[in-house]
Amino acid sequence: SRTIVNNIRDVFSAGVTTALIAPDVQGTFSTFPNPSKGEFNISYDFPGYSALQVAITDLSGRTVYSNNLDHFNNTTAIPSNWNSGIYIVRIFNHDRILAIDKVVIE
Repeated sequence: SRTIVNNIRDVFSAGVTTALIAPDVQGTFSTFPNPSKGEFNISYDFPGYSALQVAITDLSGRTVYSNNLDHFNNTTAIPSNWNSGIYIVRIFNHDRILAIDKVVIE
């Protein structure tokens, strides 16, 4: 996970719209619509990982949403009544970060 954390700057690079997935993890992850005016979806598929969690933080590091993910349903709607801004979406397996993305709330 250190590599993915070191590369968090890549998530903020202009034009980057794809999530970062840990180099040794096979899987897919995306957020849509992005940017969003409110509710958005996360789509994920991490074969071999059954205990997945999502955590979403604002740029100050405050957790605004966290929940367990259903490994049978690979798309989850995330309700949002948050302020406009950039939020960081992390997918975990226990304490390990598997993937990270940003979502913009307009």
